[in-house]
Amino acid sequence: MARRPARKHRGVYERVPGSGVWHIRFKVRGRIVRRCIGPYRLAVDEYNKARGKVAEGTYRHQARRRNPTLAEYLDEYVDRNRHRLRSLPTVERHAKTWKAALGQRTLRQIETRDLERYVGNRLTEVSPASVNRELALLKTAYNTALRDGLVIENPVRAIKLFREQHRVRFLTEDEEHRLREAMDLAAWALVEFALHTGLRQGEQFGLCWTDVDLANSVVTIPLSKSGRTRHVFLNRTALAILQAQPTRLKSPYVFASATGETPLHPKNFLNRHFLPAVKRAGIVDFRWHDLRHTFASRLTMSGGDLRTVQELMGHQTITMTMRYAHLAPSHLREAVQRISRVRGDTLSDTQPESGEVPAANLA
Repeated sequence: MARRPARKHRGVYERVPGSGVWHIRFKVRGRIVRRCIGPYRLAVDEYNKARGKVAEGTYRHQARRRNPTLAEYLDEYVDRNRHRLRSLPTVERHAKTWKAALGQRTLRQIETRDLERYVGNRLTEVSPASVNRELALLKTAYNTALRDGLVIENPVRAIKLFREQHRVRFLTEDEEHRLREAMDLAAWALVEFALHTGLRQGEQFGLCWTDVDLANSVVTIPLSKSGRTRHVFLNRTALAILQAQPTRLKSPYVFASATGETPLHPKNFLNRHFLPAVKRAGIVDFRWHDLRHTFASRLTMSGGDLRTVQELMGHQTITMTMRYAHLAPSHLREAVQRISRVRGDTLSDTQPESGEVPAANLA
């Protein structure tokens, strides 16, 4: 074994003393990188080269040996982040789609062109919005793999997302009456609660009594879609629905399953109660999420300003709320009338007593 120089390198070491196999250790952007080299002199050279590249900002960390398949890593990703995912069933559904399409390939085998081919085929089956959600999951998973050192680049980053056409469908008063007539009282309570709170499907069906403050008429959403805690204020109708729920002393969930041990599964409720009632009521092109649109639309049409609607809907930016702006005609008319009044005052100051408008003012 070669003699060591007098100067010690803190980043060059033997993992097993006396083995003659030397490793190097250094930092890249605050992250420790370890590599097995071999002979001591070679380890010192590699260490110095790596330190020089780090200083120049040109060092590219090589992926670790572990190279799982996409299916294996998506399962790992979901398990690791299960407690932080806002909609676990949706994430699992998207992960299942990716596993069926490219699951047998390793993370490093998948390239941008593979994803472009997938997107082209997928657009014949689902909407651009659905493709965007699937790409968003894969991009996040690859970012995590990049952080873990399993890959050196994210192939999803080069894929441009599609522009989405936001659909606003709300329930008319006549449709609401017909839908209420087509449902039993217990099932209608869930629909009416959505109409009066604007909660997202996952927020409502996963609601726990510990997050309900009946005394102050407030519901707390610990983890909303924006990733923040938000508070939803209850009107008299929504409060009465909660007070009438039979699960108050029997289950931790507001809308519980028959056993009370789990929340009511939204897909089961939709297939058994909501969608058949929509069909019986003769209502077309209407989904559960449209109850949330109805809540926002009625707020806007009743005179609520868009900032208030944004807060009540839990939108992170005003951009999402602007889709309801056209439903506030009274505010638009009032703004136009202000211009008319200002112009009228100016004309009244310059008009002759006969009431004729001077020719110069008509130009």
